[in-house]
Amino acid sequence: MNTDTGWADYFEKPDGPYIEDLNLGGTWLLELVAAVDFLRRGDRHGLTVWDAIEEAVRLWVAERVSTIHGVPDPDFAELGWADPTALDRALSRMLDVLDLEPPVTAAVAMQEAIRRWLDVMASVHNAGWIFAIPMRDGSSSSTA
Repeated sequence: MNTDTGWADYFEKPDGPYIEDLNLGGTWLLELVAAVDFLRRGDRHGLTVWDAIEEAVRLWVAERVSTIHGVPDPDFAELGWADPTALDRALSRMLDVLDLEPPVTAAVAMQEAIRRWLDVMASVHNAGWIFAIPMRDGSSSSTA
């Protein structure tokens, strides 16, 4: 993980905790698909939705249990290239740390992981812009 491309700034803790609104889950999943579509055609060739979910969960776990100067420990958060069980391991680790303080539910953990992954990917790969969700008429939902 390269901390020179916005990772350190992203992981600085806000003044107050963000409360996940689980009603927004569909929005985050749609943006995840749009982000994967964008990234796989550019900076992250071959990226799949499952790779993105695995990476999001892995980074969430790393941030929760193993940080160095506020950034997930790169050794703990390292990608498991060509590991067919990477998603299994990431989800298992996530379930193992749900009870850490403050405790969270699996739904909140998944949504937080995806939302934060999207923020990091937008910062690192898209100049901070959200990933536009294609509309049926070919336009995009992004007004920014």
